[in-house]
Amino acid sequence: MITVSGDIGREDAVAMMTRYLGAWAAPQETMEAPGIPLPQRGRIYVLQNETPQSVIIFGWPAPSKADKRFLPFALIDFAVGSGGFGSRIFQEIRTARGLAYSAGSFYAPTSEYGLFGAYAITKSESTLDVLSLLSRIICDVSQHSLLPEELQRAKNALVNSHIFSFSSADKIAVQRMMLEYEKLREDFLDTYGSRVSAVTMSDIVDAARSLDLEHAVILVVGNAEAVKRITGSFADVQKIESSLY
Repeated sequence: MITVSGDIGREDAVAMMTRYLGAWAAPQETMEAPGIPLPQRGRIYVLQNETPQSVIIFGWPAPSKADKRFLPFALIDFAVGSGGFGSRIFQEIRTARGLAYSAGSFYAPTSEYGLFGAYAITKSESTLDVLSLLSRIICDVSQHSLLPEELQRAKNALVNSHIFSFSSADKIAVQRMMLEYEKLREDFLDTYGSRVSAVTMSDIVDAARSLDLEHAVILVVGNAEAVKRITGSFADVQKIESSLY
């Protein structure tokens, strides 16, 4: 797909694309992207890397952009870890305890599936502490949802940031192209703000239930001492062998 913006009209844009791409034919056969294999249960994976810091990442399958839980999940992500200084992970792990160089969460939705992750980078000796804190924060959200003030702050942030997606012609063009590419509803962007505002605490509770620790895939990259502590503290730990280190 191609999008064009700038000091050019439709006729000139079409003429230019025809001139350079007129002989470009779409392939006769298309390939469906393989689905993501979903684990029946979660597991801890460790990868040894001789550095003084450990990288801890929790991951879950998450809703697609077409799923009714898309916006509730985006709000959860903001409150849990992507909302900067005010997010739970940043506050509890970095601000209150100083245990992480970097900590937060991310939600990466597509039109077909999504991925939610929570992460922290910490010194090797605090690996278990940070792993426990991340588990507790996610467990608390999955079982007790968000606080009303957290939800409102997340709503305000998402609505305000969405406005900047249309601050220039090229951003508008790209947004419209991606809307078509992902086969989303025509009013997906136009109604985004109102749909964010309409999310209820009940919607948040329903979405948060999927962040079950029993289904979390956890990766810890750390030195020999950190790996030893993880394998000595948990029964089902899978070591990843890599030739990259």
